[in-house]
Amino acid sequence: MGVSVCDPDWFHPGAIKPDFNRVDVRATRKCDYDKCEYVCSKAHPEAVYLGRELEFNPMTKYFYTDRSVPKKKLTESEMVEINRLYRIIGRCEHQLEQLQPR
Repeated sequence: MGVSVCDPDWFHPGAIKPDFNRVDVRATRKCDYDKCEYVCSKAHPEAVYLGRELEFNPMTKYFYTDRSVPKKKLTESEMVEINRLYRIIGRCEHQLEQLQPR
């Protein structure tokens, strides 16, 4: 079985905060694992995943709580829902800013 290895792990440190009012997570997804039949990380070589089922999206990484495993490829409807929720977050952030004393 041919396995590609991510070194040292699935994600580099840090994450940028998305612009919740503008970002479209459908446009920022990266499907680099598609070219690999199987993938694992150097930190956890015992766990192997199908490359075509994985993606990385820098605009959702801000919310990743477990970075020891890769993230599954999102469906179109999941990405549309994330975009909808991001707009709500953006609107709420703006409202909170308006409430701050100047």
